[in-house]
Amino acid sequence: MTRRAGANADETRVRLTHAASSEFLDRGFEGSSLRRICAAAGVTTGALYCFFESKEDLFNKVVGPTMELIRSVIDAHYAKERSLMAFERSVRIGEEIPSTQANVNLYDDDLDAIRSMVRIMFEHREVVRLVLASRERPLVATFFGELASLIEGQTVCLLDFWDPRLRTTRAFGPSVVRWSSLQQVNMVLYVFDSATEAGEATELAVQLATAIEASFYTLLDRACREIGIEGSPEQAFMEVRAQWPGGTGLPPIYEDLATT
Repeated sequence: MTRRAGANADETRVRLTHAASSEFLDRGFEGSSLRRICAAAGVTTGALYCFFESKEDLFNKVVGPTMELIRSVIDAHYAKERSLMAFERSVRIGEEIPSTQANVNLYDDDLDAIRSMVRIMFEHREVVRLVLASRERPLVATFFGELASLIEGQTVCLLDFWDPRLRTTRAFGPSVVRWSSLQQVNMVLYVFDSATEAGEATELAVQLATAIEASFYTLLDRACREIGIEGSPEQAFMEVRAQWPGGTGLPPIYEDLATT
């Protein structure tokens, strides 16, 4: 294939994915037509099948790159957290310091990850809208399930970092951790659906993330008391609580959690 032919092929592929994105978003996957997509892209249906095996494959090629960008932000953030935990653990070796007193402050890193994710979501707003509207598609359903599993796995890492016994408590049983992970994924969807521009989305995401962080420390405090660990992370919880943008208080649902 000559360089010009290769360039033409790339241009055709781009036109098809752009046309498909609009068609899928306007009509949904089931209501979309490959003929309309080809007409909008100015190519024949035969040309489409040179690049994509099926309508499902075309859909996957439209949404896949953006989902990978979002996943890469989360992967990088969690890798940084694990590196920090490993460093803190090495510092504590040989010292009689309760693991729950470890000075691990991941709040700023959380905010950086939130800002990066919001930026990506608004830079690829149309594709993200398509992803959110297509949660029944196999690739998208797998993506959201994997996001929840990433969050779940990182929560387990944090608990093991403080004390592996925490995972035996009622506060952090497997079903609770999984439910919490799914709710954090739903938080991302809520932010994108509720905000009209990136600044608003970032502010809302920060508020919700702060509330989730505070509730986590509340549960951590309960779990520590349940297994008899002295020096529970109440101070860490209060520090996070103080960073809540609405003041020293939390939203009602988390206030109830904090006072029970």
